[in-house]
Amino acid sequence: MATITQTISDVPRTSLPHYEEVPETSQDLDWADLITLDLSKFDHPGGKEALAKQLQDAVHNVGFFYITNFGLSQDQVSRQFAVGQEIFKLPTEEKLKYRADLEHGNYNGYRPRGSIELFPGLFDNVEMYNVFKFLPELERTQPAVIQENRAEVEAFQRHIAEDVAQKLLTLIAIVLELPEDHLTNGHRYNDLSECHLRYMVGCRTCQRGQQLLTVGPRSIAIARPKRMQNSTIFTLAVTPM
Repeated sequence: MATITQTISDVPRTSLPHYEEVPETSQDLDWADLITLDLSKFDHPGGKEALAKQLQDAVHNVGFFYITNFGLSQDQVSRQFAVGQEIFKLPTEEKLKYRADLEHGNYNGYRPRGSIELFPGLFDNVEMYNVFKFLPELERTQPAVIQENRAEVEAFQRHIAEDVAQKLLTLIAIVLELPEDHLTNGHRYNDLSECHLRYMVGCRTCQRGQQLLTVGPRSIAIARPKRMQNSTIFTLAVTPM
């Protein structure tokens, strides 16, 4: 594995507004279990091989997987949600100062809601703010909350890129029966690429959008994976029947 330049625990922290986690739903829903990859087993004897077997099962038979013990505390994760929360609270005219050059295929920065037409007359309802890697060639102006928390955001981003992603790429290589470093060698943090940390928020789906979810040969499944530290992740997946 690559050596992480600076751990997120080493960087100074600013005061951020508390991020309130979304409470678990009280609705009686059909839940789907996801395969969980415990990354703490990665360096154990036989650990990579066992995780690769789980991953192969997940991608072939389930379509999703979930990871635990990825080296970040719930507080460290929640602080990144708090950063994103502050970005999206900015007035629209302020966010547009950091708009990505979408017309030329560049997603480095802010992407407003409604940038993509999904169906005739129906646009997406998701706002995004993408933070590309902190390399001189990719630098751009950032909102104050990113500037003030730059060291922490970068350390978080580097941990995902240099530890979590590297482990997952190793597992994928094992599944594909490639040399273990075949994919990781081509995905280094200091290499120029469009890899990025994405903050994303969606508004409530409009009535027409809800109707479109039921059109066509599709089934809807809600996945209830195990907890990410103290947080449950809810996903809605539309899959072919």
